[in-house]
Amino acid sequence: MPRDLGAPVVVNLPTERRLAKEKKKKKPPRDTLEPVNLKSIRQRRERLEAMIQSRRLPPLPNNGTSNSNSNSRVNSSVRKGQNSLSPHWREKDKAHDRRPTPQPGANSLKLSPLSSRGSTHDRLPNIIQRPEDKDSSDGDEDGIRRADEMEQQMTKEIQQLMQQQMQMMNQLMKKQKEQQERRKRKQEKLQQLQMQQKAQEETEKRAAREDNKATEEEVYPDEDKKDEEDKAENESDKNDNQDGAKNEDKENQENEEAEEKKTEGEEEKKEEEEEEGDEEEDISDEVDELVAGLRSGEVKRQVKCAERARQLLSSPHPPVVQLIQAGALPPLVSCMERGDSPQLQVEAAWAITNVASGSSAHTWAVVDAGAIPVLVRLLVSADKGVQEQAVWALGNIVGDGAECRDRVLAAGVIHPLVNLIQPNMSSALRRQVCWVLTNLFRVRGAKVSDSERWECVQGFQVLIGSLDSQVQADALWGAAYLAESSPGAIDDLASAGVVRDMVERLYSDTERVVTAALRATGSVAAGTDEQTDAVVQSGALPIYRELLAHHNPGIARESAWILSNITAGTSRQIQLVIDVQVVPALIAATEKTDTELRKEATWALSNLASGSTDEQVAVLVKAGLLPCLCRLLQSRGGDAGMTLVALDALNNVLKKSGSDLARVVQMAEANGGKDALESLMTHSEPQVTKMATYLLQTYFEQELEEE
Repeated sequence: MPRDLGAPVVVNLPTERRLAKEKKKKKPPRDTLEPVNLKSIRQRRERLEAMIQSRRLPPLPNNGTSNSNSNSRVNSSVRKGQNSLSPHWREKDKAHDRRPTPQPGANSLKLSPLSSRGSTHDRLPNIIQRPEDKDSSDGDEDGIRRADEMEQQMTKEIQQLMQQQMQMMNQLMKKQKEQQERRKRKQEKLQQLQMQQKAQEETEKRAAREDNKATEEEVYPDEDKKDEEDKAENESDKNDNQDGAKNEDKENQENEEAEEKKTEGEEEKKEEEEEEGDEEEDISDEVDELVAGLRSGEVKRQVKCAERARQLLSSPHPPVVQLIQAGALPPLVSCMERGDSPQLQVEAAWAITNVASGSSAHTWAVVDAGAIPVLVRLLVSADKGVQEQAVWALGNIVGDGAECRDRVLAAGVIHPLVNLIQPNMSSALRRQVCWVLTNLFRVRGAKVSDSERWECVQGFQVLIGSLDSQVQADALWGAAYLAESSPGAIDDLASAGVVRDMVERLYSDTERVVTAALRATGSVAAGTDEQTDAVVQSGALPIYRELLAHHNPGIARESAWILSNITAGTSRQIQLVIDVQVVPALIAATEKTDTELRKEATWALSNLASGSTDEQVAVLVKAGLLPCLCRLLQSRGGDAGMTLVALDALNNVLKKSGSDLARVVQMAEANGGKDALESLMTHSEPQVTKMATYLLQTYFEQELEEE
């Protein structure tokens, strides 16, 4: 029995969500009935369900199918060349193309909404004839137009997404190529640096040879050999001219290489800044609001924005460049001047500190924003947190270089900075103050007045006496830099008793402190005889003797270097070296495998032989100096410069032996000294050959005549 179908309703099928809503609508009231072939509908329904379950769409049926007769009333209203189910199947075929469902023509069909494929609510569309509905064609045309618009919009969106993806892929490829190129450049630069270092070492060796020539000419006193010297000088002049031309060429090359290094360094800095800009976190959506909040004048809002800026600058990829370009630094500096809110001052100073910790360009942006005078004024703040943060920021600015350091000094930082050093100050603040005070003199050329220098000396004295080993080490390094800045600084350190404190730190159990104390006392000992005497009188010789055998090679070398400066002093200082039994320790150091330690110890022994009196030379011979020099001459694998130093020491010992000369010569011969001199006569270095020949002819002449 045929079913009663309701009045037709035109339905558009744009999306699945729309279809779901249409299903829930109630059916309109029943209208006139028309006969429908239920058997054919049931057959087509079963066929559709089977196809839906298999999820495969069959080809569209032709107009002449078996079902056309049973449903002749329906097909009579369909346009020519189109079957009754073509809209439904066309929708299924083109679903994967993301296109809207096509609509019927003028004599359209009513399609009931379809659920998703494979659901339990799949039903056949209700297909009835609408011969009298004239407005349906207009609705269909609107639907087609809307569908076309949606299709065009979707295609545009897809094209935009594809373009964005292509752009991102191109950017990634470019970055990878740039990184590979940078790695290649770095490897090439490393190779160039190695080659340049080798060239510098060769030039230094040549310079040492020239110096040794000059010293040998002073030592060589034989007047009977002037003709030979003239000939040798003429030959050496020719060689020197050739060497001079070569050296000029090398100097030009070195200058060119230096210029290339500068340009390469600038390019590297630019590349690093670009890399930093690329790696920064994107804050374009909030940077304007953040800067506006800093400029608002409302304390709560400023604190919130300053805290946010500090958090951003403390992230793994801080957006420093974006904040600088947005103009965030001047309002941050203004926030540091708000004395009514220490929290705001701390947050703003913290953000400034993080910016100054970046590249040189970032630090100069902080300087140009006028942060230095404000930070110096914050050193006298009543809030300890503000003081500590201001010290930290100033330390980052000073650490950028000499120019920034000079600006901080010109702002008068020394007086308020030294006044922060108090017995009850926190350990964190003490470390920060010591760090900044040391950085002020790390680079030479610090311009300070006498009163400021004296304040620094007093500050270092207090810090050296601290119980914190890190503060001790930093303060000792600062005192060393201060001593190297001017001779007056050494006098101030000695008069204030800081030299004695330095020597006491040589007995520390911490190697870091011992190393810094060695550098500090060495800077003082490298001064005048009076300044060197301040180190000797402070009792440093015994600990220097012990440190020559230290397991740390750097500490042993530094000790030998300081002793070489002390032994180059007065005879009274040399006598103290002898009395403290430093000579046996120096002789033992010449037997070590460390080449640098052997060189420094050899220089110390040579200075002893050169500056000692005849009586002191006799004591040195008894202490084993002569056999040590003979062993040094026998080591043919040693450096030519050190061989010349040992020859000079042997010459001074023989010259100052006086009445014991014959015994000393016999002792030297017994220890292989004569054989060593004879072997050195064929040395590749002309100066060594001349010096060995001179010693043989001067002190071993009788034995040569007998032979």
